[in-house]
Amino acid sequence: MKYIITIYIAFFLVFFCQAQKEDFAYYAFKQLTSENGLSQSAISAIIQDSDGFMWFGSFNGINRYDGYNIKVYKYNNDSSVLNSNFILELFLDSKNNLWAGSNNGVGLYSKLYDKFLDLNYIANSNYDLQQVEDILEDEFGMIWFATTSGLYKYNISLNKLEQITPKNIDNFPYLKITNIELSVNGDFYITALEGLYLLSSRTLDISKVGVFESKNNSNGNDKEYSITMGTDSMNNLWLGTSLGSIYKYNTSTDFFEKINFPNASIVSKVFPESDSTILIGLDINGLYRYNIKNNKYQKIVNSTDPSGRIGNGKAVSIYIDKQKMLWVGHFQAGISYASTEALGFKVVDYSIIQDKKIVISAASSILKDSKGFLWLGTDGGGIIRYNPEMTDYEIFKNNPSNKQSLPHDAVLKIFEDSKKQIWIGSFRGALAKFDEKTKTFSSIKHIENTKNSLGFFDVRDIVEDSLGNLWLMSHGSGITFFNPEKEQFENYRLHEDGTNSLVNNWTFDIGYDKKGNLWIATSKGISRFDIKNKLFHNYIVDIDNPDSLQNDFVICMFSDSKGRLWFGTDKGLVEYNFEQDAFKETPKNSIISKESIYSIQEDTDGNLWISSTNGLFSYNPDNEFFKRFSVTDGLQANEFIRNSSFKDKDGVLYFGGIKGFNYFNPKDININRTIPGVEIIQIDVMGKPLASNLLPVFNKFPFDKNFLSFSFVALNFISTEKNEFKYKLEGLDIDWHNAGTERKAVYTSLPYGKYTFRVIACNNDGVWNEIGKSFSFEISPPWYATWLFRILLAFFIFGSFVAFYLYKTKNIKQQKTILEHNVKQRTQELKEANQFLENKNIEIELRNTILNEKQLKIEQQTQALIAQKEEIVAMNENLHELVTTKDKMLSIIAHDLKNPMGAVIGLTELILGKVKDTPVDKIEKFISLINQSTINAHTLLENLLTWARAQTGNIKLEIQNQQLNKIIDQNVSLLTESAFKKNITLQICYTEKIDYFVNIDFNTVSTIVRNIISNAIKIHSGRWYHYCKC
Repeated sequence: MKYIITIYIAFFLVFFCQAQKEDFAYYAFKQLTSENGLSQSAISAIIQDSDGFMWFGSFNGINRYDGYNIKVYKYNNDSSVLNSNFILELFLDSKNNLWAGSNNGVGLYSKLYDKFLDLNYIANSNYDLQQVEDILEDEFGMIWFATTSGLYKYNISLNKLEQITPKNIDNFPYLKITNIELSVNGDFYITALEGLYLLSSRTLDISKVGVFESKNNSNGNDKEYSITMGTDSMNNLWLGTSLGSIYKYNTSTDFFEKINFPNASIVSKVFPESDSTILIGLDINGLYRYNIKNNKYQKIVNSTDPSGRIGNGKAVSIYIDKQKMLWVGHFQAGISYASTEALGFKVVDYSIIQDKKIVISAASSILKDSKGFLWLGTDGGGIIRYNPEMTDYEIFKNNPSNKQSLPHDAVLKIFEDSKKQIWIGSFRGALAKFDEKTKTFSSIKHIENTKNSLGFFDVRDIVEDSLGNLWLMSHGSGITFFNPEKEQFENYRLHEDGTNSLVNNWTFDIGYDKKGNLWIATSKGISRFDIKNKLFHNYIVDIDNPDSLQNDFVICMFSDSKGRLWFGTDKGLVEYNFEQDAFKETPKNSIISKESIYSIQEDTDGNLWISSTNGLFSYNPDNEFFKRFSVTDGLQANEFIRNSSFKDKDGVLYFGGIKGFNYFNPKDININRTIPGVEIIQIDVMGKPLASNLLPVFNKFPFDKNFLSFSFVALNFISTEKNEFKYKLEGLDIDWHNAGTERKAVYTSLPYGKYTFRVIACNNDGVWNEIGKSFSFEISPPWYATWLFRILLAFFIFGSFVAFYLYKTKNIKQQKTILEHNVKQRTQELKEANQFLENKNIEIELRNTILNEKQLKIEQQTQALIAQKEEIVAMNENLHELVTTKDKMLSIIAHDLKNPMGAVIGLTELILGKVKDTPVDKIEKFISLINQSTINAHTLLENLLTWARAQTGNIKLEIQNQQLNKIIDQNVSLLTESAFKKNITLQICYTEKIDYFVNIDFNTVSTIVRNIISNAIKIHSGRWYHYCKC
């Protein structure tokens, strides 16, 4: 796939080839122009104050920069303010006073009033300082001004300004002074016109110590004068001139010499950088670093500009701040600034390559082979290979007339196998094998309708298994197994039925886990392939399963040194858990969770380095800490290329991007350990800014002015956008508010009381300023909540209480007198009433005694009635039971009488009218049966009479010695006929011979036995034999 942006390159000739002629230092400069708020783009002076603010002097005012915003200071017709906007010099003295030199005098910054006060106004003087060229502080704290009207000294303690005139002024161009420096012994070195002079601080004698050479320049001007001067760590003076020369004056040996330096028109600024280097700014040719120990030059180049130029190339002013940030002021180009502390990222940016023969769009593949050659595959520009020394390179491109050339210029993968063989995968060029001896390529292409063939034209990734086989990946055509020795191919794609196949043919990355399984990242999930058994297991999004993939667009994969498996998706990083066979976002809701992950590598400390569409991230899996790096940290761009990364044997990581590639050793990545300054730059009360002169003091606001907002900054200029803040309002907040990168805190409807607002900040690498800044204030209470009102209210309440007390006391006394009279009167009445009540009480007691006696009699009668009632109830219950028993007994007797009477009737019917025809023995038998039935009926009737007597209480038991078996036999015989009619046979079976005689009432026992047998006959039906066992 082609990229839209095309960059012309020939590779980094500036760095690799010209390095033999001239040394370079590459910094990623940022720009500040009038579009960012500068009052003017011609910057003549730069300085940093004690709080950390950067100040820029321009030809149209002074600018203060806090890393976010620029505040402009200009003359505003105020007689107390510096009467000029044309600023030439800025100076910070030992007491942290900020001075500004202009073309019309000197200004001193007042932090209290936030403006530059005119020195004549402060000192109550009227000197015409004219154009102030330089400002200096001597060893006694005196401030010196070199101006076009001479030398001036200001005594801060005495608030006295005076002009200093050298004794032998006739031999000194007094009104042409351009620079002034302090010597070791307290004297002054002064430049004026063509020479360098020494002024004695004690005698005010002045003498010339050096003269500049004269030469003709292109404008015909042969006069050379000093424009800038600086002192290095060895107290040598360095001077830059109007004709582009550099001079050095050794103050110890009194030796004045000209330094060999590249041609320049004007040396605008000389600035001591360190003990061994000075920075030299040129009017046209940019910025140089000069090493005073080895006398070598280094050109400073802007790595973010295609030409390498810093700003417009005119370095007028130079400054190094507390964080070793390099600030360069330009003529008509604003400010350029960059960190001189190399972060560790090195960049090869195609935009500054001089050879225009090659056209590429991105670094799509990187390899450092076993011989040390660095291979770079480009998307459209072929391959560029560096020698191990990185001093030369060669280019491989497609030549349609040469079949042994690179098959295609869009190179997507460069791979070295275990046999040190280089393989090339390209877009529409399939697979190619590189021959190192002939430096040619042999193509392995896709052949249509051929089974043993590469399955596609497009090879995007190559990996090798433990047997030396290659696995190739393509967009849209799945993966292919390739045995280089046997030249055998086997293609794997998504089957139509979806069984045992890839989850999708659009593959993005391929690799192995710790168990030897092959994993394939695709646009529709992940496939795991068991190579030995040739089995696929696919992972896709399952919204009902939190352990499944939550995003199926998987771009890259990586197996780290601990065997953990990582996947990069278009929405963050995912870790696979082997034990649980589950995926989890790592970590959830982090700064990387919404980024498209393009490539993953691991450093020697186990940290992951992750390229994306929005910068490069480092990630510690153990503590889940992320850190983001961007183009401001030295990256080629914020956007990188999919799967374009490599780690060499020395631990150096390479990541390809849309504007070249970065390479670095993670151990060389520097951390910004400078604690940032914190400032509250504005406080708004009810939406209106608080005057700056009120910020340092305690403030008291009315109770209805309780809507406050605080704006703050962290004075860290390295990746300012990464500064973070915490704040709290003591008196209201308990915990700190984590504001992130937000730089404003708002509080509304604050209750009255005392408060202190505190804010702390950290720099781009998380180093916190724990002290921060604070602002104390008070919200006054409303009138009804003031102490005066409360005291007055207390007095009023107390007075009211006293008055009420006195009134009540007087009233009580009056009431007491009246009450005493009434008491006496009522007492007499009560005595009389009491006597009457006592008499009545005796009468009542007597009546009560009579009533009690009557009540006792009534209670006794009631108890007797209750007892009678209970007896009647009991008798009624007994009567009911007797009636019930009688009914039951009558039913039984009737039933028992029915059988013998039925037998009599039946037998008489049999012989009635048939006596003559019936044998005598049979008639006797019938009569015998009739007799027996009649006896049984008679017995039953006697029993009934007996029961009746029992109910009336007249029964008398006749206890006699009876034989029990005869009673049983008699009753069985009595009921035999009744049982026979129900088809039941009665039979008595004695378990043993019963000859017992017992004392019983014959009739009662006989009734009981008969009832038992009769009931047994009633409840049975069908053919039965009843045995009576005794």
